[in-house]
Amino acid sequence: MKILILTRYTRLGASSRLRFLQYLPYLENSGISTTISPLFTDRYILNLQDGKKNYLEIIISYFKRFIVLIKSREFNVFWIEKELFPYIPFWIEKCVLINSKVNYILDFDDAVFHNYDLHNSLLVRFFLRNKHKYLINNASKVIVGNEYLAEYAKRALAKFIAIIPTVVDINRYGLEVSKNNTANKKIIHVGWIGQNSSALNLIKLNSIFKKLTSEGKFKFIAVGIDTKKYNLCMDSVTWSEKDEVEILKTFDIGIMPLNDGYFEKGKCGYKLIQYMACAIPVVASPIGINNNLILNDINGYLAYSDFEWENYLNRLADDYDLRVKLGGNGRILVEQSYCLDVTAKQLIDFLCT
Repeated sequence: MKILILTRYTRLGASSRLRFLQYLPYLENSGISTTISPLFTDRYILNLQDGKKNYLEIIISYFKRFIVLIKSREFNVFWIEKELFPYIPFWIEKCVLINSKVNYILDFDDAVFHNYDLHNSLLVRFFLRNKHKYLINNASKVIVGNEYLAEYAKRALAKFIAIIPTVVDINRYGLEVSKNNTANKKIIHVGWIGQNSSALNLIKLNSIFKKLTSEGKFKFIAVGIDTKKYNLCMDSVTWSEKDEVEILKTFDIGIMPLNDGYFEKGKCGYKLIQYMACAIPVVASPIGINNNLILNDINGYLAYSDFEWENYLNRLADDYDLRVKLGGNGRILVEQSYCLDVTAKQLIDFLCT
């Protein structure tokens, strides 16, 4: 089988790296030939993180992808991340796909359809609100990251659906627990990892961050964003793929606050999976897949209110043995269900059937 993998980003883009690129060795070992064709460049991704968009670069990227597609009839299947051309109507993508005469598999790990059907612009909603329904309906197969996305795919009459979560390569995370997690620790490090697109979820907890920091027991850390930009009472740490695991292991507690919105319900909880892979206890909002990943007093806590957020953080800070127990249980969950060793076989079986 020869697959053209049409990612949105290079390795700098988390979704492309985790949903596609980290599976390449497994695909090759199974005799599947792959060619990678990202839509956007590293420069585009870095500019996007800084809140900048170069529309000429976008047009050039679209043109290059169009050329790739019309010259790619030798492939058995296209494996597409989210869509071919963001903010372009379905009928244009359909014409390109029909011309290629190649079946396609659609893969998405976010509720990207809400970028259109809930958009502020009436024109965007009118022209694009059903784009992903049409893409799903015309796909030979659909791969999604969680049940919320699967339900959308079912309503769009997908032919075949596989739920494959966004997971870690557990071998990168080692077996040792958090580096700083000691019984007599005076300052507890509470960490978050993410991008600007999800940073707004932190703002609602900022008053708690300020209060707990002022009491001298906590230090709050955000990896991957400039916290000053959001006036957050958190230290900023620069993200890199090479160093992210070592950075995560400096956390004592990992957090994933979420606003209660439709887009957030489609999240795949990758932050939580990363924390758990490092044997770190977690506290998160009870939104979407978080409810499936976390069992209270087993591997972390679901916090329904500001009071519970503060209470659970203090409880974990004051009890080293509890942190070790919950973190260890989280690690077991990842080893059993949320790592490449588990999902690679599921993915290959689905691609090949």
